[in-house]
Amino acid sequence: MNDTLIGLFVYALTILLLWLATRKDPRLGKQWRRPWGILLRMFLFFALLQLILIALPFPVGKSYLILLLIIVFSFGGAFLSYDFILVGAILWTIYQWAFWFPVRDEVILTYPAPAKKAPTTKTFSRYGTVITDLKPIGKVLIDGVEQTAISTLGYIKAGERITVEDSNGPELRVSKADSPESL
Repeated sequence: MNDTLIGLFVYALTILLLWLATRKDPRLGKQWRRPWGILLRMFLFFALLQLILIALPFPVGKSYLILLLIIVFSFGGAFLSYDFILVGAILWTIYQWAFWFPVRDEVILTYPAPAKKAPTTKTFSRYGTVITDLKPIGKVLIDGVEQTAISTLGYIKAGERITVEDSNGPELRVSKADSPESL
């Protein structure tokens, strides 16, 4: 029972320190208005830490004290540099776990899809001649102007008549002209 109270005390102290350190941060202000997600994630973290510390041969209070001393002395330079990296990784993990995982707003794209260009209707019902084979991309001659076009129905030989079906900016989509009046 004493070990559980020590774990709850350390949990409450850590939450208080996190709140004091991050309550004025504009990115975290929304999360502290409804802190249940932070409290639950940190509780799960400390429950896992409590289970690990119970398995150690020391009392839980001494284990928390050892962790605190490692954190304090690693920033004081009393331990080797790999301890500093380990403590930094632990503190970063706690910070990420408490505030940024999982955050729905970070995953959802907020930018709208770019608007598709409106088709240019002035080229519809226009006819031309294929200059190079359309396989499916090639050159066509429409009203004396050479343009690049895409064949919608596959291969069209050079010299054949085409009709413009669609246009999206400079991109023309063409097909074979079937009617004799198009000639």
